[in-house]
Amino acid sequence: MLLYIAAGLILIDAIGHSVTGETGLLMPLLREDQAGRTLSDPGKQRLLHVAWHQASLAWVVMAVHIASMADAPDPVALSLYAAVFALNLGSNTWATRRSHPSMLLLAGAALILIGVAVTSG
Repeated sequence: MLLYIAAGLILIDAIGHSVTGETGLLMPLLREDQAGRTLSDPGKQRLLHVAWHQASLAWVVMAVHIASMADAPDPVALSLYAAVFALNLGSNTWATRRSHPSMLLLAGAALILIGVAVTSG
């Protein structure tokens, strides 16, 4: 059950990353760059969109893998995922210098994954 909760937190984070990133960061950034600067090239704009949403897709794949381990947890995989989410949490905190919307989601998922890894190993 706990792994389903962790996977759900990561899915919520992935959806939030795509939606808020698109509307709150990418669209305004590209709108401001219409004066013919670096990001006015359509190819660069597509690349930026793809790179942004690939991170969300990676989160979805991780969430599915985490949920698939509900009956037979792999402590090593869960520990690695927890480390990825904790590092992402730390880098978001450092980069934004403020609370980030995904903080609770990433922290919750990382703590659950570590707890399950320790108790199943």
